[in-house]
Amino acid sequence: MRNKTAPANGPVSRNVLAVSELNRQAKRLLEGHFQQVWVQGEISNLARPQSGHWYFSLKDSKAQIRCAMFRNRNSLLRFKPKEGDELIARGRISLYEGRGDFQLIVDNLQPAGAGALQQQLEQLKEKLRQEGLFDADSKQLLPEHPRHVAIVSSASGAALQDILTVFKRRSPQVLLSVFPVSVQGVGSAEQLTRAIRALSTNSARLNLPIDAVIVARGGGSMEDLWSFNSESLARAIYQCSLPVVSAVGHETDFTLCDLVADVRAPTPTAAAELLSPDNSTLVRGLIQVAQRLQRIMLLRLDSATKDLSQTRRLLRHPGRRLEEHSQRCDDLQQRLLRAMSAQLEGGRNLLGLNSATLLANSPQHAIELARERLSASQGRLAPAINSALNHRNANLAHYARMLHTVSPLATLQRGYAIVELETGGEYSILRDAKQAAPGQQVRARLAQGQVLAEITAIEASDDQE
Repeated sequence: MRNKTAPANGPVSRNVLAVSELNRQAKRLLEGHFQQVWVQGEISNLARPQSGHWYFSLKDSKAQIRCAMFRNRNSLLRFKPKEGDELIARGRISLYEGRGDFQLIVDNLQPAGAGALQQQLEQLKEKLRQEGLFDADSKQLLPEHPRHVAIVSSASGAALQDILTVFKRRSPQVLLSVFPVSVQGVGSAEQLTRAIRALSTNSARLNLPIDAVIVARGGGSMEDLWSFNSESLARAIYQCSLPVVSAVGHETDFTLCDLVADVRAPTPTAAAELLSPDNSTLVRGLIQVAQRLQRIMLLRLDSATKDLSQTRRLLRHPGRRLEEHSQRCDDLQQRLLRAMSAQLEGGRNLLGLNSATLLANSPQHAIELARERLSASQGRLAPAINSALNHRNANLAHYARMLHTVSPLATLQRGYAIVELETGGEYSILRDAKQAAPGQQVRARLAQGQVLAEITAIEASDDQE
């Protein structure tokens, strides 16, 4: 995404790139310029997450580079790299857009020792391919009915015996000429080269010209077969005027001799079968069809390879996007695990803090303290109640005595009486004799009981207020 902004002091505009767009453009530039590189270094920070992909760094004394090797590639390795191994990696330069990390997407790893030979071979192979030594157009057809076949191989090797056995069984009429050479060790490449050039030069001078050449030896390691990766031998085979069948090593072994020869046979026995005609027409037809098919396939493969090389710069392979998404998933998974661990650790710390706070503020201590105060208060309450009751009883007795002193009942005890006058069936205290009349009923209340009487006479008091 590009945003065009104009500065305040003029109409000039500029392109402002988003971070994702900048990373995307940088990635395209890197991948378009570095399609395949070989890098040697010491492996470190090796990680193998559950996705099956490998992430590591290659370093030397001055620098390091991040690397990613996806599961579909590392599963093909025959060894397991470990920290500190010196390795040679083949891959392509890329950029992980999510973090902006410069990295190498590795598709092959080799120990540094064997990798040096392999890298040397790959460089020579690429050089010869660019010169056209492997082009299908330059391949010569094998003769259908060879009469004379030359065999360039070790005179004591099992490969030669296998070839001779096949020709004896299938085509005993074919003349075989053996050119013994050393197929391994110092000087073997030069012997092979001289033999091929001599055959190419002298074949026409023979009474029975040579129709085809078989270059053969048994299987072995890369070092054992190294003579057949000689540049001089490859050029001699390419320039040879005779069809050359390469039968070097086992079916899985490939050398420059195999690539530049007109036909590559998987084994010495197979090479003999290609040049030993059989009486069956069907077999001959199949051989012809196989040869035509091989040429067509090589032509189409070469054309498709060129088209693919041109299209690859324009069309992004979906596998790379899947690899990037897979790498991003691994990155997010690691971030999620770290975040979950941090959250769990924070939860544990918070739980511990809350537990300590809760314990410090627990009501249990206040309850125990209240119980102690209640128990102490209960111990003081009974004596206080008894003291208060005694005090109030004493006050009650005192006030009772005082009340009794002024009580009319005490006056009655001294011989006085309360006289009540009956009026209309009700009695009221009689305080003045003038209020009564003879014949009325009175009731005198004594200290013990009362007396009912009738007034017979009234005697007025002389005291006047």
